[in-house]
Amino acid sequence: MDQYVEDLFNAFCSVDSQFYFCEALADPLAVLNDEPNKKTLIQLTERHFSAELYSEWRQIIKQSPYNYTNLLIGFEVSKRFIRNEFVKDKASFRPDLILHQSQLDFNVNYQKIFVEIKTTFSLNRRKIKPDLNKIIFAIKQYSFENGVFIAINTNEERLLKLIKQLIAEYNLLYPDIINWDKFFLFYGNVEGVKWHKSFSEIYHS
Repeated sequence: MDQYVEDLFNAFCSVDSQFYFCEALADPLAVLNDEPNKKTLIQLTERHFSAELYSEWRQIIKQSPYNYTNLLIGFEVSKRFIRNEFVKDKASFRPDLILHQSQLDFNVNYQKIFVEIKTTFSLNRRKIKPDLNKIIFAIKQYSFENGVFIAINTNEERLLKLIKQLIAEYNLLYPDIINWDKFFLFYGNVEGVKWHKSFSEIYHS
């Protein structure tokens, strides 16, 4: 794992679990009506988490600016103008976070990390695969050095099983094309469990 990915993981570890989801009133009028039993619900706010991760990552970068010369973090910058075979919904081609030089310069030396994030409790193939497609395209066509898929709140065992199955499918479709050493999974939950693995580790485990 290179220094940029390691710094991102350290930022990930610094995000407090209070940002993994937030509790809200199911009916805000209950406050106005002064009802004694106010029902609440859990909101899984991906941007809430992403914004805090962005902030923590920025703090790490400020501590070692010389390592990040000509690099900046992008937050949901649009990539929908790019022609590609992996991402069918062009409007959704907006990475959650990205470490690169700018939207104007496609120098391969400055395409560092492409990040996709999921905060839902019930991750499935339908929700994971579009994000992996974006990462694959970013690495293969856009020369990003690494891709990171971040999953929080979901079941750890099920997540690893789904990732392993998807890797096997990609290997059949694109044999010897995808280097899974460049793909990383960051996992976390509110109990304080946080770890990272390369997709190669997951596939061969």
